[in-house]
Amino acid sequence: MRALPGWKTGSLEIPSSPLAEPPMNATLVLLSLSLALPTASDLPAHGGPDPAQAGVSAEAVQLPGDPAAVVSAFHEALAAGDSATAVGLLHPDVVVFEQGAAEDLEEYRSHHLAADIRFASRTTRHVLGEEWLESGDFVLYTARSHTTGQIGERKIESHGVETLVLSRTTQGWRIRHIHWSNR
Repeated sequence: MRALPGWKTGSLEIPSSPLAEPPMNATLVLLSLSLALPTASDLPAHGGPDPAQAGVSAEAVQLPGDPAAVVSAFHEALAAGDSATAVGLLHPDVVVFEQGAAEDLEEYRSHHLAADIRFASRTTRHVLGEEWLESGDFVLYTARSHTTGQIGERKIESHGVETLVLSRTTQGWRIRHIHWSNR
């Protein structure tokens, strides 16, 4: 297990988190997540539009060369309203935990992606702390953030946590799991 170049590990202060334990526990967390995430055969088959909803397949998106760049590109795509790039950075078997639901790629694209883009494009996210852990073909990214902005008449000021699991594919790194929570 190693920190990614240029990134500091251990910056999150979560006393009871398995991430705060010795590196072996982080490896077990990554292994558990990789075993718990469904494969393509576990997910319902969906017909319908192309994954990017813009005529661009997920495979056509140029993937950044390292996990940190993938995470940055994903957040930038949401803020820019670029659904094709955002979806292209997701693994075909992604599972998104958000607002008490677990969604596969098709469900996320049709249910929450537009709202996430609207939110990200009208707010500013300030990362308060983040941690990167890599084990083989998986990277675990955790972050705490403070988000401010305004959507219509609603003033936004929230604190959130984000967990992303990225997996190395033959095309490059893709986001395999997302979990967002805020207050």
